[in-house]
Amino acid sequence: MSGPTYLHHEQSKQIKNGKVTIHEEQVIDGPKGLSFKLYKRDGDKKEKIVGKRNKDGTFTIIHIKGDKKDSNNYTVEELKKEIKKHKELDFVNKYVSTAKIARQSRKMSRASSRRRSRAAKKASRKAKKTSRKTSRKAKRTSRKGSRKAKKTSRRRKSRR
Repeated sequence: MSGPTYLHHEQSKQIKNGKVTIHEEQVIDGPKGLSFKLYKRDGDKKEKIVGKRNKDGTFTIIHIKGDKKDSNNYTVEELKKEIKKHKELDFVNKYVSTAKIARQSRKMSRASSRRRSRAAKKASRKAKKTSRKTSRKAKRTSRKGSRKAKKTSRRRKSRR
């Protein structure tokens, strides 16, 4: 299995007068699908948005702000609209607008077809091996027959 086809990871931490400010954004697109994360912390205020592609092609977005936690499922088109609503998710919007994430399901199906073709190749190799074995056995028996013929002809010559 190969690594991600696209990776964006940006992180900044600042401490001013004992107040910690963290901003982290991440986009990963690879064989397992698209996932993104935004984490912001400004003192005691925390906000986290995590999105991930499901196996059925929909996206799950989990939004945690303080103690509140919301989880929603979206299609590709709904995801694009939802990302445009949040200005903080502009880094995801840039990638989604340029990348063709609808192709992901096709890529996943290609991977499974590759697995199937590998299995087919193995089966054909096994068939070739068995056919080679049978042809080798046939050669051996034909050799044995010719050797027996040679022995009988030698015996006949020696009797004369």
